[in-house]
Amino acid sequence: MTPRQSNVNFLVDQQVRKYRADLQSWITQVRSARSVLDTLRVATHKPAPSHLIRALPGLWSGERMRADFSVEEILRQRLNDVASQDPSLPSYQRMVQGHWPQIYRLLAKKMQDR
Repeated sequence: MTPRQSNVNFLVDQQVRKYRADLQSWITQVRSARSVLDTLRVATHKPAPSHLIRALPGLWSGERMRADFSVEEILRQRLNDVASQDPSLPSYQRMVQGHWPQIYRLLAKKMQDR
């Protein structure tokens, strides 16, 4: 391996570690949010991989999927505690639209149960 290749590998490894740390921080922020609104707000801001590793999804896609599943489970638990008569349900539904399709459907079902 040439010195140039080892420098590139070092930079890629560094960016992958940073992205993994960003994903863990995101999960922690979602978990520690105080209200449902804060939880949804934080959950919709997923960390993005840097431009250097974006083209190498094999290095980080597994961690991203696990983080998505963790955050989705946290959202599901938080929203199960929300009453179907809550006037904020349409706002919650708009916040997750396009980000969390299963949570969007859960909220739509809650709104139908009114």
